[in-house]
Amino acid sequence: KYITQSDPSSDRHIGSSAIHLTQLEMELGRMLSMAQENVRAAFHAVLQRDDSSAGKVTEREDYLDYLNKEISQFISRIIVLETNEGASAAISAYFKISGDIERIGDHALNISQSLYTAAQGFGEIV
Repeated sequence: KYITQSDPSSDRHIGSSAIHLTQLEMELGRMLSMAQENVRAAFHAVLQRDDSSAGKVTEREDYLDYLNKEISQFISRIIVLETNEGASAAISAYFKISGDIERIGDHALNISQSLYTAAQGFGEIV
């Protein structure tokens, strides 16, 4: 939504580094919001013994995987163009953050699925 699909190497005008950083920050913020929603939904499902939100958690997790891949590809295209040391450090940090957010989403999915696993093992939702 926020990162451009165009080739960043063709976008080498003054200020392009700041634009790329802003795009990454906004996309990571959106990704984090989705992961937070999955954590909330997963804990709600377990605490309320209600697995009705499992489908939404799975859909968001699939999209988090997609975003992580797209952000990683975007970063790999722009990092080679960056000559500013501070911006390069920020871009590298954003790469790690993207992976960390994706793992949070994985954990939320695991929590959500544990309710289903418990229900299968015990014949009902615990």
